[in-house]
Amino acid sequence: MPGLWDMHTHVYFDGTASAGTSLILPLLVANGITGIRDMGSELDSILHAREAVAAHRLLGPRMVVSGPMLDGPKSPYKASIAIATAEDGRRTVDQLKARGVDFIKVQSLVPRAAYFAIAAEAKAVGLPFEGHVPDAVRASEAVAAGQRSFEHLIGIFEASSTAEDAYVAGSPKSPASLLATFDPAHEATIIALLAKHREIWQCPTLFWERGQWLVDSIAWRQAPTWRTRATAG
Repeated sequence: MPGLWDMHTHVYFDGTASAGTSLILPLLVANGITGIRDMGSELDSILHAREAVAAHRLLGPRMVVSGPMLDGPKSPYKASIAIATAEDGRRTVDQLKARGVDFIKVQSLVPRAAYFAIAAEAKAVGLPFEGHVPDAVRASEAVAAGQRSFEHLIGIFEASSTAEDAYVAGSPKSPASLLATFDPAHEATIIALLAKHREIWQCPTLFWERGQWLVDSIAWRQAPTWRTRATAG
C-alpha cells in the first residue's frame, strides 16, 4: 500500500506543541502517514523537524509546511501571526518566504484589505496561499484571488446561504444559522464556480468536523471501535 498523506495537520500547535516530536510525528508514521501538509505550527519547530526528517535524523513523515498561520489582530492562537493591515500582510509573507516555508496559511479573522494584500504578495513571491476563507471575504472572491485550498469547506457554507453578504459584513454565524438560510440555488452557483477552477482544492476535514459539530456523544471510550481495540490489546 502506498504511504498516505494527511493534508491538514498542526504538529507544533499551541497546547500540543511539546508533544510534536516525541508523540505526534511517530504516531503519524505508525498509522501509515508518510507525508503531511502542516497548516499551522511554531515556525522554528516545524522548520527544524522538516529538515531533520529529510536528513533521516528524526522519525516522521515528509512535510509541506506553512509555519504560523496569518490571522487577525485578536487571534486566539499562539501559532499565528497577528495581521491588522495590508502592510502587515505583505511584510509577513515576505518574512515567511525568507524563512523557507512552502505556502502561506490564512485564518478566519484576517481583515478584508489584508487578505487581498496577502494574496497579491504571495503571488508576487511565488508562494501558494491556502487555508480558511476569512469571515470578511466571499468564497467567490477567494476563488478570484487564487486561494489554492479551502479548509473545512469554510466559505462554501456561507456562499450557499441567502445571508452571505450579511455574514461578510460581520453578522454572527453558526451551523444553525447557516442551515436556516441555506438556498439550493446559491449552493449550485458556488459549486459551478468551483468546478470551473480545478486548481482550487477542497480539504473538508470531515473527521474533525464530526468531532466539532456533529458528534452525538463525547463518550469516546464507549465507541465500538475502541472496545474492539481494547479487547484485542
